[in-house]
Amino acid sequence: MWQDPFQAIENHIRHTQTKREDVDAFKDTKIPKDFRPVIGSEIKDILILPVMITAGRYAENVEDRLRSRYAVLSALHVAGYVPKDAEHIGHFERAIHGQTRTIPYEWFQLDPFPSQEMKINYGAILVLWLGEEYFSGKRLEGLRDLFNYLQERIKNESPLTVLTVKVFGPTNSTTLEEIISEAILNKNSLYEYLKKMHKYLEAEKGLGSIKGDTFKEEQIALAKKEFEMYSPWVTVDPRLMMAKKSITMPMFVNKYKEVQSKDIKEDAIFKLILRQSGVDLQRSIHTDHQLANELVHELRRRGINIRSKNSGDIILISDWDTFYGRALPLSFIRSLLEDPEGNEKNKQIFNLDDTISSLAKKAKKIHTFSYMRGIDGMTSNADDSAHSPTKKSTGTAQKNKNDAGTGYFTSSFEQPAGQDQFDYIRRLTERIKQEYSKDKVCAIGVLGNDIYDKLLILRALRDQFPSAIFFTTDLDARLFHHTELPWTRNLIVASSYGLQLHPDYQRAIPPFRSTYQTSLFTATLQALEIIPKEEIDFDNHVNTPRIFEIGHRGAYDLTPVSAGKSDSSGAKSLHPVRYDCWKSIPTKDFWFYLVFMFFLPISVFGGLFYYNRQETNKAEIYHTWKKYWVGFFIACILSFGGLTFCLFRSSWNGTGEPITFFDGISIWPTELLRLFSGLLALYFLLFFCSEHRAYR
Repeated sequence: MWQDPFQAIENHIRHTQTKREDVDAFKDTKIPKDFRPVIGSEIKDILILPVMITAGRYAENVEDRLRSRYAVLSALHVAGYVPKDAEHIGHFERAIHGQTRTIPYEWFQLDPFPSQEMKINYGAILVLWLGEEYFSGKRLEGLRDLFNYLQERIKNESPLTVLTVKVFGPTNSTTLEEIISEAILNKNSLYEYLKKMHKYLEAEKGLGSIKGDTFKEEQIALAKKEFEMYSPWVTVDPRLMMAKKSITMPMFVNKYKEVQSKDIKEDAIFKLILRQSGVDLQRSIHTDHQLANELVHELRRRGINIRSKNSGDIILISDWDTFYGRALPLSFIRSLLEDPEGNEKNKQIFNLDDTISSLAKKAKKIHTFSYMRGIDGMTSNADDSAHSPTKKSTGTAQKNKNDAGTGYFTSSFEQPAGQDQFDYIRRLTERIKQEYSKDKVCAIGVLGNDIYDKLLILRALRDQFPSAIFFTTDLDARLFHHTELPWTRNLIVASSYGLQLHPDYQRAIPPFRSTYQTSLFTATLQALEIIPKEEIDFDNHVNTPRIFEIGHRGAYDLTPVSAGKSDSSGAKSLHPVRYDCWKSIPTKDFWFYLVFMFFLPISVFGGLFYYNRQETNKAEIYHTWKKYWVGFFIACILSFGGLTFCLFRSSWNGTGEPITFFDGISIWPTELLRLFSGLLALYFLLFFCSEHRAYR
């Protein structure tokens, strides 16, 4: 159940071929060429879930496939399904665009012992693991051909079976861009569809007052779809992706004035274009623009605003050789330049053709730098070792086994030779230091796509800019691994999800490894109709991105309680509830902080006050200094009481500085020590003065 589906099939084929060569009994054994449905005649509804995954042989590709399979299987378990054969993965061969491909698949059936009663819509589920690279070129055409083949094979076995197809993919923005391009080849056909769609939507508003079936045929035609496509990975801003297309947002709006450009949702144009091609697109993850907006809000909460004359510089570092890496800085700069109050007078005018450099000129305090993806120099190998899921984290460590505790980072990375690129990052760090002083840089954004690139950049920059706020996107458990904490602690992360959903949806499944894994888990539950679609509407501000800060014990949720209904008010929530708010703070935590912040320090100073009274040698000296000691003790009570009041009022309202003593992210322990040290110094000063007076 934990295997990479591609690796499992590859090992099986290799093992079968070896046996066939060595044993005559296997001379006539053949690897199955065609798909063989294994379903009972009693199954009337089958759901086909094709999961598009990267078929690459890089260690990170293998890890992504493992995570994807774990997320999908976990969601199926929550929905009440179990594997028909938990020990084996089936496979068949199919020509896709003229090249024979091996496609792994798994059958799932209803769990005879479900942990909880669930709504069941399908008698069986077929999960296909599709290499995204298999469909290069005409992707929609290749998918349709495969689905028609599967339907034909299943219908031959069970003619009355109803089939539903819901695709998970694509895995990246570049592939989605190709799919969009394929869908808009015929602009005239698209425009006609949009015109019919507008007429239908206008009529739908008044269907209650219209008699007859005037629009019934139109409704059926427009609602017809070949399959649904769920997007748990693609985050690029749709406006950026459409910038260079033959049909752009202005063309889309100008052609049909009925479509209101001001009210149109970010990915509405995507959905309309794909719907015209028979594909219903459903997004289960935020766009880069939405993540960037949340990061900008968090930076402003921390006092960083480039509109202020006293604001420092912001450094953005991203990879230049991926669409994601080029688009994310654009989205972030746009968010920084937008007026937070929505003031039209201060609103910046953006052009979809704006480049990073042209936008950076508008924001003089934003500076961008880039690198080539793959700083660690890991490459694809054709042997089995390339499929090791830990190759990325341990393979390079084998270069120097004596470097204990360094994880994937080794001393060889410092050498300016070979495939490792860390020496480039070191020199980039020196360049940034020369051009911008440490005090001048207030925030640094590491916006790359590869998690190991992010970690290596943080290693290079963190010590050189200790006072800067570092931020990134997409939460991953590797960010708070103990070997990385010296460089990742206090890192701000904007993410569509944490590592788990609300307990109502997560059930008994352990927290995941990354936000993309949680997103795929969510998309699967949505496809199975366990999570209502309105719960995953990222355009209506019900579900805003999450904000985390990396601490000693993991990722600490800093998302304002008003975001995503995570305020423990009883409303249904997609995300876990924050337990550091007034409505949900545990009683033991309340008393712990009250004792630690108020009663304990007051007891210490009370004991010192009592000790001072007992040790005073002369009664007249005590009476002379009594008012000072009483005043000092009252000042201690008021000081610690005021600090405790401010702490409770600010920390537990869901939007202020969190209170935690063990995560290394809260300012309150520092403030407590400062106040305690200051009052202790004042105590010793008074004690010295009184003793000096006594012995004069």
